[in-house]
Amino acid sequence: YKEARGLGNLDAFALDKLGKYLADKDDPQLYDEATALLKKSIETAPFLRSSYGKLWELFEHQGKYADALELFQSYKQNLDKLNGDINGPIFDIKNEIQDYINTAKSKIDVRVH
Repeated sequence: YKEARGLGNLDAFALDKLGKYLADKDDPQLYDEATALLKKSIETAPFLRSSYGKLWELFEHQGKYADALELFQSYKQNLDKLNGDINGPIFDIKNEIQDYINTAKSKIDVRVH
């Protein structure tokens, strides 16, 4: 992992794999690094669906719904700007992100009440 990370200029798929690898270790000390890798993967390739799912799992596992809400709303806005299709794989990713947004909102509402 450290050798690969040290190479720099990793493509989105490598960032995704490394982020998942760290997240799957289920070690709270690795969550920040896993989160950073998955965010970079999404920035590099916003159509790479698996990074969103694993990133959501990390936020959910830590109960960071407010952070997730803000981040996933920005991801959805960016995808809306990039692609306005009403069907297809990008539309599916946007729907998945909207589900994460809705879940985060409901978890935040439960905490407030």
